[in-house]
Amino acid sequence: MNTSLLLRSMKVKTYHNVFAEAKKHPQFEFFCEESLTRIKLAETIYQERVAQSMTMEQLAELISNPSRVS
Repeated sequence: MNTSLLLRSMKVKTYHNVFAEAKKHPQFEFFCEESLTRIKLAETIYQERVAQSMTMEQLAELISNPSRVS
């Protein structure tokens, strides 16, 4: 089958369509806020870890959380 013909026959969602559908969800704003909060927390932890010249393994050991970083 021709590739262009195959692509035309498939229903391909673009990122724009996926996000447009997601915005319709009643809890969309909550999920966005929660995700942003998690990202900010992760960024703060990363910046502090780097400022302390710690590896991820050292941080995991410090907080008694086994790390599986490779």
